[in-house]
Amino acid sequence: MDWRSDRDYLDGCALFDAGDYWDAHERWERCWLAAAGERERHFLQGLVQCAAAAHNLARGKTRGARTVLGRALGHLAAAGDGPFMGVDPVALSAAMSAHVEHGAAAPRLDVHP
Repeated sequence: MDWRSDRDYLDGCALFDAGDYWDAHERWERCWLAAAGERERHFLQGLVQCAAAAHNLARGKTRGARTVLGRALGHLAAAGDGPFMGVDPVALSAAMSAHVEHGAAAPRLDVHP
């Protein structure tokens, strides 16, 4: 996938940054289903689950958010170090952990093609 021109991916990033986690999840899930490479699939699955965790947290479902975040972190770790598709998976993992576990502000992706 050329993430710089993929509408679902870019819209998902913008929706996540706007706090519309469920719709971000839906957009990224379409990307994940069409993904070819292993790194891309892990990364996109991690994003899908980060959005689900943030959605659960926003709805007051802390336990569910923690459970889904655990899965997200595993996928983001499998995506490797360094920026990928405009996002740093390591930094996103740390920011999501702080958000879910310690009430820090929700992370922003700020992805620009």
